[in-house]
Formats: sequence, structure tokens, C-alpha cells
Amino acid sequence: MKALALLGLLLASSCRSAAHDEAAILLVLREQRDAWNAGDIEEFMARGYWKSDELLFVSGESEHRGYGAVLERYRARYTEGGAEMGRLSFSELLVTEVDGDEATATGRWDLDFERSEDVGGHFTLDLRLLSEGWRIVRDETTSD
Repeated sequence: MKALALLGLLLASSCRSAAHDEAAILLVLREQRDAWNAGDIEEFMARGYWKSDELLFVSGESEHRGYGAVLERYRARYTEGGAEMGRLSFSELLVTEVDGDEATATGRWDLDFERSEDVGGHFTLDLRLLSEGWRIVRDETTSD
């Protein structure tokens, strides 16, 4: 039985293509966008980020290491003290396969707010194919 499972895993990995990986990564970003726009930061994180103390998020002068620290950053910035999450969109998306289990995605993010000025910027994501699927292991985000 184990041999059959291993054979299935080998066949699945050999059938993977760059187009399949790109589609899977873009799906991760769509799921993140949808979770954000539903007001669910926990789901936004779970859909895209590596649940590890090694996760790295860099924005401007700040650096946050670890899943919990990145989650707290998002909570503090977008949910506390009457903060508004806004409506998230991505554009200019480009996925580049680096190697079989690692990829880079770049693009633009925009947040449209009802009560305050809209914001946006660019991002570079390093992703890794893990047992739970493609996950962001490093996020470098800039603001306009």
C-alpha cells in the first residue's frame, strides 16, 4: 500500500507543469483577496502564508518574523482602533518558477477605503510548495 501511495506521489509530481504551478499560485492570491474582502484576516493568512516562525514579512523599515507576528501586524494595522480593512485587489501579477518547489510572484496591491484615502504598492513574494500547497515564505511589500 505504501508503494502504491509513493507511486501516486511520483506520478503527480512528474505531471506537474509550470502552468499548473502558476495557476495554483494565482489561486492562492485570489483566495487571499477573497478572504480579505470578506473581512477575515485569519483566513487571509491561512490561505497564503507559511505557518512557521521562519516566515518573513518586510515592508519599508519594518521586518516581522513568524506567522504570529505577521498576523498581529495585520490585525493592528487593519482592525484595531476603528481601522478599516478596505477592499483588496491585485494587478500586474507575474509568477516566475525558480525551481520545482519554489517560485516568485510579483505584482501590485491596492486597498480601496470608504472613509480614508486609498493606498497601494508593489510586492515580491517568495513561495514554496509545502504539504498544504503553495505558501508565501517571504513577503516584501512596498507602498506608493
